[in-house]
Amino acid sequence: MKSSYCVSVTIVFSVLLFVLTRAQPIGMINAFAGGEEGYLGENILSNNSVMFPRCLGYDREKALMYICSLHRIYQLNITSNLITTFAGTALYGYNGDNILANTAQLYNPYGVAIDFINNLVYIADSSNNRIRVVDRATNIIKTFAGTGVNTYNGDNIAAINATIAGPESITIDSVNNLVYIADTQGYRIRIVDRATGNITTFAGKGVNGNSGDNGLATNAQFRRPTSVAVDVARNLVYIADSSTNRVKVVNRTSNIIKTFAGTGTAGYAGDNATATSAMFYAPVRLSFDSTKNLLYITDQGNARIRVVNCTSNIVTPFAGTSSVGAGNIGLPQDNILATSAPLTSLIYDTLVDTVEDRVFIIDKDASLVRVVKNGYISTFAGSGYKNYAGDGLDVSYCRFNYPMDVVSDNNLVYISDVYNNRIRVIDRNTNITTTFAGTGIPGYNGDNILATNAQLNTPIGLAIDYINNLVYISDAGNNRVRVVDRNTGIITTFAGTGQTVYNGENIRATDANMDRPRRIVIDNPNNLVYFTDLGNVRIRVVNRTTNNITTIAGRGITAYNGDNILAYNAYLGNADGIALDGVNNLLYVGDNTNQRFRVINFTTGNITTIAGTGSSGYNGDNVVASTAPVGYPSATKFDPYNNLNLQSLYQKHNIICGNRSW
Repeated sequence: MKSSYCVSVTIVFSVLLFVLTRAQPIGMINAFAGGEEGYLGENILSNNSVMFPRCLGYDREKALMYICSLHRIYQLNITSNLITTFAGTALYGYNGDNILANTAQLYNPYGVAIDFINNLVYIADSSNNRIRVVDRATNIIKTFAGTGVNTYNGDNIAAINATIAGPESITIDSVNNLVYIADTQGYRIRIVDRATGNITTFAGKGVNGNSGDNGLATNAQFRRPTSVAVDVARNLVYIADSSTNRVKVVNRTSNIIKTFAGTGTAGYAGDNATATSAMFYAPVRLSFDSTKNLLYITDQGNARIRVVNCTSNIVTPFAGTSSVGAGNIGLPQDNILATSAPLTSLIYDTLVDTVEDRVFIIDKDASLVRVVKNGYISTFAGSGYKNYAGDGLDVSYCRFNYPMDVVSDNNLVYISDVYNNRIRVIDRNTNITTTFAGTGIPGYNGDNILATNAQLNTPIGLAIDYINNLVYISDAGNNRVRVVDRNTGIITTFAGTGQTVYNGENIRATDANMDRPRRIVIDNPNNLVYFTDLGNVRIRVVNRTTNNITTIAGRGITAYNGDNILAYNAYLGNADGIALDGVNNLLYVGDNTNQRFRVINFTTGNITTIAGTGSSGYNGDNVVASTAPVGYPSATKFDPYNNLNLQSLYQKHNIICGNRSW
């Protein structure tokens, strides 16, 4: 077969990428475009780096900071301000132990901890279901705990033979030679005694729930234990149970657990009051200041860092200003009072430097590491490139905050600027960027108004109806599909009520509930609009002649129940991307958590897998698509040359399937 070449154009983060592609034989898969999101190279200045930071470790003596970002652990030399990869590669997965750490694959590392005495760095390799450890003398990595299996197989066994489930953090108690593990998906806190190498359960009975106060810690139930902090002097262990909106404390002498902070109700209240009367919203990380007896709490849903004086049990604000659910992203502001500085709703980790009397904050969605000292906040590392810089700017000067979808119409390119809560448009004749819809303030303020006056809430998917001159928007946070008439500039709701609970079939689209619609495609010849109803785990279609809505795939259950069955009876796993092949009467589906690309044949009504094995990883290019792992597919589109481009979420690489005959 002779190879034919073509050029496709896409827009990613406001940059035009011209990518050479090659047609492949039927059912073959090859890398199309893209690399690792958030990676700019090695030995660059930290303020030029683009990171998606998640966790921190700090070695003050060696002036080194360790930062989790995507599937790497970065090492920041504070003296030179240079950042390099310490562990992990561009490919996520697991490729073995006893190799150099910067050649080892990690998979969503969520936690890092430093053992200064033994010169070790521990990593919570969350999606690999392992705790890894790197010897800094040799840079060799190995598994410290976990087998890679997400389950529970008992206690009082060697940690390397024990199964752990999605661990999100580790804490080292050097005094007692213990390592605490937040066994997050196992609903437990585990301990490894480094003297024996054995693992035991410290807290939690492995049941998803919310009970156990004033009883033995091993009888307690957690919903999402994400972090542990140890007060060695007072023999106390603090546990962040983010999904119950509480912080628990265990007395190691009595093994009794009780609530230390939070009422259990998500919200924001109670500053300058006792911690147990304060409301928190998803407290995800803890950091203890042993010199001042303070516990710092990352109150993620409130976009704040709060601090509890463990002597008085009074909680006070430390950093951040955003209100619950406001979705405030905010431009990074430096050298102002930390309590006046907007943080994002994806702040994650904190780290206390007791010697310098400062606190580091991971502001993940701003792509920054911030630092607070003497009550003032500044940027410590990261470029913070994501924000909103205004309209009427040349494309090279405009800024986006998590652009998710792009569609083009002749000389106009539309981009969903998700966390700026806007739809932007670039005129390719002038390269000028303007706002097409949205005010930048997340919310919903009605319909039948100018799109530029309408509030959107995390708009994700876009589709253009060229015939009727309409632009469709999946207004995910408002649980609606909106439509803008380009002739008038007026926006209306096309589908959705704003409510999320599924309420049936064959009803008017504007009476149907939906939960975070994401991707949209239009079938003009048949007057149909398809979209993914993510939270209801369905793909739905609206007949524009009748305005009624029906489900074409999915039963509302997140699972996988096989192929070559009617799509309506098939389970999906957070189906995200969809693409329509009107000529062949096919709909392609990125079935995210099932880790497959699937296709619905409208002639037969059946669904089948065309790429993916149901697992993550990478086994090379030019292989049969159905044998290639496609970890968490997120988007599916046709290019102008009718190639089918499939994108997997974490690696951000597109794959092309050749002729389509499913």
